[in-house]
Amino acid sequence: MGAHFLDKGGNEISRGAIGLENLHSIDVSGMNKELCQCSFMIACDVDNPLCGEKGCSQIFARQKGADDDSIEKMDRWLECYADLTNDTLKEKNEFIDKDYPGTGAAGGLGFAFKYYLGGELKPGIDIVIKETGLLEYIKNADVIITGEGCMDSQTSMGKAPVGLTRAVKACDTSKKVVALAGKLGEGAEECKDYGIDECYGITDYIHYDDFAEYMDKENAYSNLSKLAENIFKS
Repeated sequence: MGAHFLDKGGNEISRGAIGLENLHSIDVSGMNKELCQCSFMIACDVDNPLCGEKGCSQIFARQKGADDDSIEKMDRWLECYADLTNDTLKEKNEFIDKDYPGTGAAGGLGFAFKYYLGGELKPGIDIVIKETGLLEYIKNADVIITGEGCMDSQTSMGKAPVGLTRAVKACDTSKKVVALAGKLGEGAEECKDYGIDECYGITDYIHYDDFAEYMDKENAYSNLSKLAENIFKS
């Protein structure tokens, strides 16, 4: 889009988190001028900030393979990146807020979209609900089923199951929300604090010696069907 992220020698930093270690300056003089004439609505599935305890490095990097040392470094580099962004764009934005909800989405892309493109960050589920007219279907339903591959503490940070449940309960608190997941991880029970009435994970009921068996498409379809059938029979 025409922005350049440079090291002390004026060279482009390398891609990926490691490049941020050498970030020294940001040049936006060559950014596409037509971007100012555009509006962007960004769908965010999480409300994490860019940095800190709930930031993208601390919350999401470990599941991508990062260790404690790398996570600490990346969080520090992202904070420097945010400060440089503030210095670079202070005339365009009154205040660069690295703690703004959603700026940590997609490894910090939420931050870039908001401040470099002037994007509006909105929960993805809210956009889907509005565009599909889902509330009309909810009004006529007694039980609403949602789910996720792995439900854990991250689910309560703004992901679709909690966003959907919020909409359901705002419509009618007596409606029941049932979540079906491949696995219930640490913190899954926290989702009940947000209105999900019951949570079930396939791995709690069906056991394979080889994890790849869970990921097999036919097995996944069959197991999910069996789980749903057993739940509603009982």
